[in-house]
Amino acid sequence: MAEKEWERIAVKIEDIEQMILMSDKVLDEVMMGCISSYDENGAPLPSEKIKEQGEKDFSNGARKLVWDIVHEKYKILDEVLAITANDLEKRLAPLKKRILGIFRSGVLEEWYRFYYYADDTVPDDWLFTMFLMRVRDRMIVLGAQRMHNDDEERRAEKEDV
Repeated sequence: MAEKEWERIAVKIEDIEQMILMSDKVLDEVMMGCISSYDENGAPLPSEKIKEQGEKDFSNGARKLVWDIVHEKYKILDEVLAITANDLEKRLAPLKKRILGIFRSGVLEEWYRFYYYADDTVPDDWLFTMFLMRVRDRMIVLGAQRMHNDDEERRAEKEDV
């Protein structure tokens, strides 16, 4: 049986909603270890090459780089809020070419209806900055949740005493 041909949808810079959704999906791919489904240029790999790429990504840290950054612990939320795209760009520079390639080659959207891909008119720097800001946003959300949970635990401990 032939593989289903997914509709490919070019996302243009004017469509901010689709840009954000596509950036979130690229972030999910990179953060959840699916980065190993893409080669060093961000092109999808055939299934027989994914394991080999996964081993390489595991050994050089690429597989967990974004996950580790997003899940870093901070004492106060202001530390997370102070992080800029510039700060993150320095740390994620080793993945830049690959991330841009994922944007260009396309990523299957969350409901598996079509592939998003960045239109050629969207500049690379714009795409990478969008990705970095989605990383920052995820850091803020997880940091705020963690700090809230820590406060709840401290309150519960006080009540138990």
